[in-house]
Amino acid sequence: KWSVHGLWPTRFGEIAPNFCNSSWHYSHQAMEPIMHQLDTFWPDIETRSQPDSLWTHEWTKHGTCAVQAPDTGLPTQADYFRTGCELASKNPLSDWLSGAGILPSDTKEYTTAQFWSAIVESSGVRPHIDCEKVDGVAVVKEIKLCYDKNMTRVDCDNIVTEKMADNMMGTCLRYKTFLYPATSSPGQASNGGVAGIVCGVLAAVAILIGGGYFVRRRYSSRGRGYESL
Repeated sequence: KWSVHGLWPTRFGEIAPNFCNSSWHYSHQAMEPIMHQLDTFWPDIETRSQPDSLWTHEWTKHGTCAVQAPDTGLPTQADYFRTGCELASKNPLSDWLSGAGILPSDTKEYTTAQFWSAIVESSGVRPHIDCEKVDGVAVVKEIKLCYDKNMTRVDCDNIVTEKMADNMMGTCLRYKTFLYPATSSPGQASNGGVAGIVCGVLAAVAILIGGGYFVRRRYSSRGRGYESL
């Protein structure tokens, strides 16, 4: 399924700033009141068998910046993660894709245009769709949707400086087709198509939500950590 990767402040042309307050440490206790929401929309995808490893990473790298961005209404760690869950609930990527006839498959390949059309029709904004080759196979990696600091969806233009084809954006454009994987072999770590939501592509700091489609078994993360997702 698709789940949140992160909620990321960003500026035109870059996903930044990062690591804004090293003294504000992640707290598991702060997560307990929203654990049900987290388990549903933003599960902790552990790396190296470390509990809370995804949440800790996202808070340290992005959350500490999001809570300092003006006008976002995210004053605490709990607010940061709660907002990520709430926005994810408003962007049911699996439903949007399946409604357009796009279903997970280990054999059927899709194009960026198919994914793009499905997301634009359902969300009303232009997304950013990324793919990656894993063991020689191109798979969907991430779908970013954007919001401004008032948490209103906006087009994902100018997140990064990439060549655009027919106004479509993202690294999936490098591949003629790619997989939206369904099943896999047991015993491997998760890699995945990571779905993201970029919030507020403004000149000032804004917020990005990243969500993820994690293929838990077939495609291995090779121990590279969350930057590989």
